[in-house]
This record gives sequence, C-alpha cells and structure tokens, in this order.
Amino acid sequence: MPAKTKSNWLVRSLRWMFPWKGDRPKTIISKLIFLIALCVFIVCAVLLIQYFWNDAQADTEYNNIKSLYTEAQPQQPEDQPQIEMPEGYREQFRALYGINPDIKGWITIPNTTVDYPVVQTTDNDYYLNHTFERNYNTVGVPFIDYRCSFGPSLSDFSDNTIIYGHNIKSNKMFHEVLKYADLDFYKQNPTFQLNTVYQDYTCKVIAAYITNGDMSLPDSFAYHNFINASSEEEYFQYLNESVQRSFYYTGVDVEYGDKLVTLSTCTYEYDNARFVLLARLVREGEDTQVDVSQARNNPAPFYTQGYCQKFGLTQNPHNDSFVYYQ
Repeated sequence: MPAKTKSNWLVRSLRWMFPWKGDRPKTIISKLIFLIALCVFIVCAVLLIQYFWNDAQADTEYNNIKSLYTEAQPQQPEDQPQIEMPEGYREQFRALYGINPDIKGWITIPNTTVDYPVVQTTDNDYYLNHTFERNYNTVGVPFIDYRCSFGPSLSDFSDNTIIYGHNIKSNKMFHEVLKYADLDFYKQNPTFQLNTVYQDYTCKVIAAYITNGDMSLPDSFAYHNFINASSEEEYFQYLNESVQRSFYYTGVDVEYGDKLVTLSTCTYEYDNARFVLLARLVREGEDTQVDVSQARNNPAPFYTQGYCQKFGLTQNPHNDSFVYYQ
C-alpha cells in the first residue's frame, strides 16, 4: 500500500475519534463522550484481566501449598540443609515453615472451600495483599491479628484469636464463611478445624452476625479489639453482644476461660460491612460433638441500620442488659 494511502487512513481514523478543527460543537461533544467511554472500557478490561490473573495465580499457589500440608513429606537429602523449626512445631508443617516461617496453622471448614494456611506477622496489613509465598496478590491469605498470642497449650492462647480473610467472590479465602448466616448450614456444620503448628483443635460455633466496618457509626461493635478480657464481666459482655447480634442461638455452652476464635471477612449487603463468625476451642478432654437440636433462630437480632435499610427491616432496639451467657 502506498505511504500516502496509509497516511490518509490514519488521519481519517484520528479525525473520526478525536475532536478536530472544523468540527461542530455537537460532534465534539459526541467524540468526547466516546473517548471517555473508551477509556472506562479499557480500564475495566485491564482490571478484569488483572482480577482473573490474580485469581489463577493464587489457585496455583494454594493447590501446591495444600499438597505440601496434606501429603506425607519425604525426608530431606542429607546433603541439603535441614529446615529447623521452633521447638514444638509439628513435622507436618516443616515444608510450609521452610517456605514461610510466619505459618501458624491451617484452617478447614467442612462443606466449604475454606482450606488454607494461617499466618501471623507484626501487623494486620501485609497479608491483606500478599499470599502465603509472599507474592503480591490482592487475594491475600488468612492471618491472625498480630496482637493475638498462642502456644503449645490452651493456656497460651489469647482469650480471643481473631483470624481475618478476604471475601473473594470466586469462592476463595473466607467467601464461604458466609454460609453460616443460614441456621440449617450451621446445624450440618457446627464445628470447624483449626490445626496449629502445635496441635489440632476443633472449634464449636457460637454466633454468626453482620456488623459495621466503620466504628464511627453508633450501632457498631468493636469485636476486632477484644483480644484479652480484663475481667469475667468483660468476657461475657463480648459474648452476649455477639449473641444479641447473631442470626441464631446455638446453645453451645461457654465458661469463663474458654478460648474463643473469631473469623472476620467483608460482606456486601451494604457498604463497609463485616461478617463475623464466633466460635470457641473445644476444651481438653471435651467431646467434639455438638447437640444442634438446641439451635434456633434469634427472634429479635440486633441488626445494624445499614443491614435493615438494605432489606427493608425495622431495626430492633439494642438491649444493653441482654444476657445469654453468664
């Protein structure tokens, strides 16, 4: 094709897309609208591609990680340095510790996709956008609040161990924790497993509720700041506030000194909402089975105003003297 013809084609294309000398005002406006729409489309396409790319990368990584945790680990060749772990760490975590010494355990929830390593570092930011292998990825990895502590025995745990995980709509991370909003799902799955680097624990679910991520709202609940109770009264205040907000009552008994586990993730019923699942670790020597016949829907849960507006509900009054556990 002659160079002149190519040049003419390019000029015609540019004149069709961009405002040009001699264009009428309406034509200029139409071209500007088109260009804005084109830019929006390109940005959305890039974000969509990035989302699926991150998702695929995370899938590959966590499938590999899971195989290292579930499969029997071969002995390391003698000519290679042995992976040294802290005292008390179990053999099944050796390969994972070699990849990331922030490993603290593994969480599994039956009949969900929740089956992931759990880590802990010195802040609550890093693992929001880094995977277990420390690759930058907005999928992240479930992590324990940096303020929480735990060790070889129950007495080493904080009163409440908080574990955060993203709600990834492709059913990853803590997306399917939201199944616990349904009483029937709870009855079929009243426990989940938290296996730490020291030993395995069964967790009995106590409550499930939605609250605000914005603590400035008057009906918020700072569940994420309850780590250790200063008194028995504060301990039961936290429990009763959680149960008052819960979709249902489980009937699981709780004693002062029981170690709690709180799972926290985003939910999208309204802006900046959080789904919270509260459980307790099974006591030493206690039966792991739960009598779900006692479970029933909460007749008057305290829903946030944002939740009520979303579903056209009237907000029940908050009961400052509500007592379920004491």
